Amino acid sequence: MEEYEPDTSAATSFLALALELGYIIALALDAVIRFQSTTRHQDPVHLTAHFLSSATVGPCEVHVRIIKLGKGAFTTLAASFIQKGQEKVKLHFVFGNLSVPESHKTTRPDMTVEPPPPYAAQIPVQNHPSKCSLLPEQPKWHYLAEQQMKLARDPMYDELLWKPGPMEACNYVTLTDKNEQLSYQMLPVFADIFLTFAAKNPKLPSWTFWCPTIVFTMEFKFPLPKPGTRGCASRTVAAYHKGRFLNEPHGRHETYMEVWTAPANIGDGPETEIEGWRDHQRCLAIAYQMHIMVDVDAMPGGSTKQLKTTSWTPPKL
Repeated sequence: MEEYEPDTSAATSFLALALELGYIIALALDAVIRFQSTTRHQDPVHLTAHFLSSATVGPCEVHVRIIKLGKGAFTTLAASFIQKGQEKVKLHFVFGNLSVPESHKTTRPDMTVEPPPPYAAQIPVQNHPSKCSLLPEQPKWHYLAEQQMKLARDPMYDELLWKPGPMEACNYVTLTDKNEQLSYQMLPVFADIFLTFAAKNPKLPSWTFWCPTIVFTMEFKFPLPKPGTRGCASRTVAAYHKGRFLNEPHGRHETYMEVWTAPANIGDGPETEIEGWRDHQRCLAIAYQMHIMVDVDAMPGGSTKQLKTTSWTPPKL
C-alpha cells in the first residue's frame, strides 16, 4: 500500500470544492493515476466510490493498494480517502488502456461503435456552443462562483427542464483558464454539475435539504481528444444529466450522467461551427449517483454553513 498527499496546487483554486464529491473523487483518481503511471495499465476504465461520511476543507491522504495485478486487460485497485485518521470515502478502480494498442489491431477486428449513426449514440445536444446562452452563476457550484468554469445550456432543454417528467438537461462546461486542458481527473467534477430530480418534485416541501451522494460510479469510454483534434475543444465538455425516480424512505433518488467532448468553447464565435460537428464528438464517460434527501434542520447539530444545501421552490408548471 502506498500513501499520497494530493497536490492541491494542480487544482488551481479548487480548494473551495473540498465538500464537492466530484472533487474528492478527482483527488483520489489523481493519486491512483500516479500510482499506475509506470505500469502497463495507465488509464482509468471504471471507478466506484462509497461515501462513508462528509469530507471537510483541509489536509487529506489517499491510500492506494492493488487488489489484483492484471496480466491481461485490467488491474483492480482500492483506495481510501482519509482525513484526520478517518476513512471518508472507499473507492475501487479498474485500470487498463483506453487507446487500442497496435498489437491488438493485428489480432482481432476493431469492434468500436462510434458516430456517425445509425448504430452509434450521438452527443445529446442539438445546438453549437456559439448558439447557447451563458447560465448565471449558481451558489451551489463553488467553482462557478470562483469563475473557474462557465456553463451554457442547449436551448432545447430550457423548456424540457421544468416540464412534468424526468429532470433532464445538457450543459456545455468550459474551463475559463485558457492554459487548462481536459484530464481524466476532471471528468468526475464535470459529472457532478447538475440539478437532482428531487428539485423538480411537485411534493417538495418548503424546507432546506441536503442531497448527499451515497454511491458514485463512473465508466470511462473514449480516450481524451489530443490537443488540436479537429472539431473538439481542448477545455470544454458537454455534460448531460437525467433523473427519473424518487422513493421513500430517505428520499432516495438517482442521477445518470454522460460527459462528452464539445465542438468549441463557450464564447467562441459561429465560425467555429463546422459541418457535421456532432459526428466528431465522443462520449468520454458515463456516471451514476445514488442520493438521499436530508432535512438539515432536523439533523443533530446540523448547520447550513457546513453542508452543501439546496433550498428550492419548484416553478409553477
